[in-house]
Amino acid sequence: MSDVENLTVEILRQIRQELQSTNQQLDGFREDVNARLDLVNTRLDQLGVRVDNVTEMQNVLVLEHRKTNQRLEFFAEEMIRMRTRDNERLTSLETAVAELQRKIG
Repeated sequence: MSDVENLTVEILRQIRQELQSTNQQLDGFREDVNARLDLVNTRLDQLGVRVDNVTEMQNVLVLEHRKTNQRLEFFAEEMIRMRTRDNERLTSLETAVAELQRKIG
């Protein structure tokens, strides 16, 4: 082999070694990126579970809010009925007292 051929072979060997080294570095980067991606996916799954829990709790709170509003409406209507009944009784008593006063007076 001539000097030029030897030099060419040596340059090609160095290029191959550098490519192998670069490939190893890229493999390391790829493994790091995949590990980080796995971590992100795990965190995303955990976040999804938390969101589901929050949504479930929100639904429970909405139902409880509706029940509370129904109870408040019931008590408000009951209070109105009681006031109406009390006013009717007062009117009856006032009428009875007025009749008694008229009879006495």
